[in-house]
Amino acid sequence: MSAGNLPQYVRRPEAARYLGLSVGTLENWACHPNGRGLAFHKVGGIVLYDAQELARFVQARLVQSGRAA
Repeated sequence: MSAGNLPQYVRRPEAARYLGLSVGTLENWACHPNGRGLAFHKVGGIVLYDAQELARFVQARLVQSGRAA
């Protein structure tokens, strides 16, 4: 799934599915004191992630073949 297939903002379950992570992982990252994980918007009680930010997050973790992760 590419970020181009997502609406501009997605809720946590859709973000987790796109990243291949559990919703619980994103919840834990949101509470991490070092700001680990992704920035998000909170509108009322709804958590929203920017689809372009999700794509940047994945791209920033690109590992070239043959290099240590």
